[in-house]
Parts: sequence; C-alpha cells; structure tokens
Amino acid sequence: MLRDFSEASKKNILTMIGEVESENICDFTDWVGDRWYDFEEWTGRLDIKNYVTNVNAYHRKVIDKNNTTKESIERIFEDVAAVNDSYSSLFSRFKANLNAINNYLDTMNNTVSPIKENFNSEYITSKFDFVSSEINAVSAQRFRDELVQDIDGVSCYNVM
Repeated sequence: MLRDFSEASKKNILTMIGEVESENICDFTDWVGDRWYDFEEWTGRLDIKNYVTNVNAYHRKVIDKNNTTKESIERIFEDVAAVNDSYSSLFSRFKANLNAINNYLDTMNNTVSPIKENFNSEYITSKFDFVSSEINAVSAQRFRDELVQDIDGVSCYNVM
C-alpha cells in the first residue's frame, strides 16, 4: 500500500472530513457512532486490511471515530513535508561527500602511477591537499547514525 502525501490526496481527505462533519446529526449520535467504531476496532473489523478494495470507506470511519479536523490533516502534511526536506538535505550532504571521495580516488588513481613518474611524497601531498579537508569531514558512521537508529535490534529510520 502506498502512502500518498500528494496535494490531490490531501484535498481528497479534506473533502472527506467536510462530508463526515456534515453527516453528524448531533453530538450524541456522533458519540454512539464512535463507540460502534471502537467496537469494530476491538473485534478487528475496523482494520485497513479489511478495506483494501475501498480505502475511502476506511478513511471515513477513522476520520469520524477520531473526530479528525482539517487543521490536524494540514499539520500532518506539513510534518511530512518537513521530514522530506530534512532527508533531502541529509542526502544532498551525503552525495557531496561521496563526490569528494570520488574526486579523491580519481586524483589518487591519476597521481599514484609509476608510469607518470610522479611517485614521490611531495607531489602526492600537493595533489591531495585540495580534497583532504573534504574527506576528513566525511564519516560513514555519522551519516548512518543520522539516518538510522537501532531499536531493540531493529534498524529504524529516524524522523528528523
């Protein structure tokens, strides 16, 4: 199942919230309906796997049961966008550091070559000064720690 946080999905959910809100006759009938959905959840009937062919019916029930507001949906979509931006920034830094390592390896490949007769420490040092500061900042473990945390032996992605 795809988790869709597109603008179209957001609009669809906000429309459903408006429809569910307009269906409520009064607070008491809403409360009774919510208790019925609690019972369905308790018996396992209110489960997404039972609504694969009609996910919107499941969404409507969950929206009604939890009294979901348009503001809460807006907040969820904003939070997801913030996480996406956070990971985008992290992966951009990761890509830049991988490019720096690639430059380092290319320079090493072109420099440390007996054929080019440049196999002396001064020449090699001068060729690697431009990337050494970039490479020293790179730590694969640091990136892994930013991306993943270990929870009871299971690697889980951090939410930034």
